[in-house]
Amino acid sequence: MYAQQRQNDFEIVAVAVDVQGAKTARPWVEKAKAEFPVLIDREARLADRLGVNYVPFAVWLDRDGRMIRRPQPVNVTKDSHRMAITRWLKQDRNLLTAVGQSDPEPPRGFASETARLRFSLAAHFLGNGKSARALVQLRKARDADPRNWLIRKQIWAIDHPGRFYQGKVDFAWQHEQYLKERDRASPVGAAESSPADEP
Repeated sequence: MYAQQRQNDFEIVAVAVDVQGAKTARPWVEKAKAEFPVLIDREARLADRLGVNYVPFAVWLDRDGRMIRRPQPVNVTKDSHRMAITRWLKQDRNLLTAVGQSDPEPPRGFASETARLRFSLAAHFLGNGKSARALVQLRKARDADPRNWLIRKQIWAIDHPGRFYQGKVDFAWQHEQYLKERDRASPVGAAESSPADEP
């Protein structure tokens, strides 16, 4: 898609929100043969600033750098997502500005400073080869912010790398894990559901 749309003044900058850092993200970037810049956000600072607590997500900016559509789940392998980008590029791009302002998803990010700091501390520990200590901090971050899907995914990716880094990401397994954790935390059940299964 990127190669097809570049002539239309279209750019992609990917940001891997991964507490494990570049070594974990690099194989995915190489497998995708990405022709665009890929940055690493180990501490989820950008995601938090944009009010996002799940991945993957996309943000649409116009050529002046203004956000015209709030962050939302994205999967460019889906026709509907690719078509939305293509329509935007072919039409008057200012047309979407009003639509972007009314997107329903309110900013969330980290629900507490405790969760944010513990996530950051986990990134520090992982950067120093201390994965057991990092997992302790991530679990405490999850306890401080139980609706944060991003924190859960980081824990699962460290505990079960085969579900994330060998072949396709196992979204069905993630959903099952989420339901098990939710039921353990709230045996009566809750109205909450996983925020982003396969986007």
